[in-house]
Amino acid sequence: MSESRASRPDELADFAGRVSHDLKNPLSAITMSLEMAREEASDLGLDDHALGSLLERAARGAARLQGMIDDLHDYALAGTPSEVGPVDLAVLVGELDAALPTTDELPVAGDADQLRLVLRHLVGNAATHTRPGRPTTVTVTASRASDTCRVEVTDDGRGVPEADRERVFEPMVRLDTTVLGTGLGLATCRRVVEAHGGRIGLGEAAGGGTVAWFELPAG
Repeated sequence: MSESRASRPDELADFAGRVSHDLKNPLSAITMSLEMAREEASDLGLDDHALGSLLERAARGAARLQGMIDDLHDYALAGTPSEVGPVDLAVLVGELDAALPTTDELPVAGDADQLRLVLRHLVGNAATHTRPGRPTTVTVTASRASDTCRVEVTDDGRGVPEADRERVFEPMVRLDTTVLGTGLGLATCRRVVEAHGGRIGLGEAAGGGTVAWFELPAG
């Protein structure tokens, strides 16, 4: 890989950090103004359906934009673990659901907040890509093999074609444009995992669906 090509993720991360920072204040002003407008309309007894619909639509747009800014911010910070210390992956997995099966301990050295972000993105991504007409079941398992701790997030959704399983980790890549998102979730996960000395990937689940996994050196 050439030096210019290798530098692109960091250049994009720097850009994402600047953009997310610069957009926060004006978006906060827009969101606050919309809240005030809705309250004012309510106080004045303006129950016009069209006005209410416009304000609600604007509020949803602002919330979506806030989510995009948060994704940009997460991506910008993902490559630099800031609070490195002992982390038990089993505890982080248990925060998702206390009933999820894990081994007793999965010790790694890392940034707990960033590793928690990886789990949140993987589970959220799995829950989003459903098959038409049926809900998706998502399971999370964690295990340890010698000097490696591994977490798997498995769904029974539509799956990811083998040819695209590497490409989806690139920034801004979205295979399904009908699903809301920025295309930065999996790219953020990769940056976090690789910054922790690990690796991440996708596989096919038994019976269809996807297994998203990552491995980290045991601490």
